[in-house]
Amino acid sequence: QIAAHNVPGPASDAHWPIEPDKLEPVGIDEEIKSYLRQHPALWLIFMDDIHVDKHAFVRQFLTAVAFKHTCREWPDPIQRIEVCLFLSPHFTGDEVVVAADALFGNELRLSSAAISLRELAGLEPAILVRLDWLPEQQLSENYKATVRLNNDAGELMAQIDDFPLGSLLPPATWPANETKTGYMSVAIPSDIAPGIYPLTLV
Repeated sequence: QIAAHNVPGPASDAHWPIEPDKLEPVGIDEEIKSYLRQHPALWLIFMDDIHVDKHAFVRQFLTAVAFKHTCREWPDPIQRIEVCLFLSPHFTGDEVVVAADALFGNELRLSSAAISLRELAGLEPAILVRLDWLPEQQLSENYKATVRLNNDAGELMAQIDDFPLGSLLPPATWPANETKTGYMSVAIPSDIAPGIYPLTLV
C-alpha cells in the first residue's frame, strides 16, 4: 500500500514563484538508488525542468532503474507541472519467473523475465515486468520493447512501448555480453473484468 504517496492537490498561488536549485547529475544516481531501496514508490515532480535538469537526467535515470507507472499533469496557473510515479524494484512482492530464451535480430537475447502484480491505493493496479537482456554482440540498432495486455478476443487492453532501459541507455550503447535489466509497468484498466489475460512481449 502506498496511500501516503497519492498525488497532491493543485498548487497554491501562495507558494509561487519557486526558485529551485540547479541539479548536478554527479552522485545523484546513487542517491536515487538509495531512495528506491528505502521506499516502495517515488513521486517525481517536473517543474520548469529545462532549467533545473536541462537534460532530464533524473527522469531518464529513474526510468532505467525503476518501474515508471504513470505521469499526469498537475493543474497550476503559473507554469506546466508534471508528476510521475516510479515504483521501486525492491518492493515487487511475489514474482512469477517466466522461462525466456528469445533472440531478437540474431544479436539481442531475452534471457529471463519476471512478472508481479502491484496494488496501488487510489490508482490503477500495475503489472510489473522485469526483463533481463543480453546483447551477444555490439547491437546494430536501438531495439524497443512493447508489452501488451489483451483480452480473450485479442483486443488490446493496455500497452507500453519504450527502449528496454528508457532513453538514457539505448541498446546500441550497451557493451556486448553484459546483462541489462529493464523495468516496464503496465497499468491495468479500472473497468477490466476479472479473468485470465495474455501478456505478450514484442
